Amino acid sequence: MPILALLDRPVQDAQWRRLDPPQRRRQTLDALEHLWLRQAQNRTLILVFGNLHWIDSETKEFLDGLLDKISAAHLLLLFNYRPEYQHPWGSKTFHTQLRLDPLTAQSGEDLVAGLLGSDAQLQPPEDSADRAHRR
Repeated sequence: MPILALLDRPVQDAQWRRLDPPQRRRQTLDALEHLWLRQAQNRTLILVFGNLHWIDSETKEFLDGLLDKISAAHLLLLFNYRPEYQHPWGSKTFHTQLRLDPLTAQSGEDLVAGLLGSDAQLQPPEDSADRAHRR
């Protein structure tokens, strides 16, 4: 039931509907953990969590618990966060931290061109100052 509710699907179970929000949240997080660890038994599973610096305390507690259980799982967790964010996972033997510096303007343009191509319709519109300068 928790996964159906998470996916905003109708849940017919009356017992689930009677749970208060903290109980539903706990069951949902338990179901996600079980699902992910079960899937990681069959194949490598990659989970990406963005902007960890905005994490709430309950989600942090959930991830801490998950990290305590994944050492033997085929599970790759990728997190991104700002440099000032502190986490307790740095001492884990399976933890690796990579620093990614911001892209330069040229690197950003190259990335976008590589992803989208170089069609003229993708170019930003010229403003009147650009047109006047070229005349």
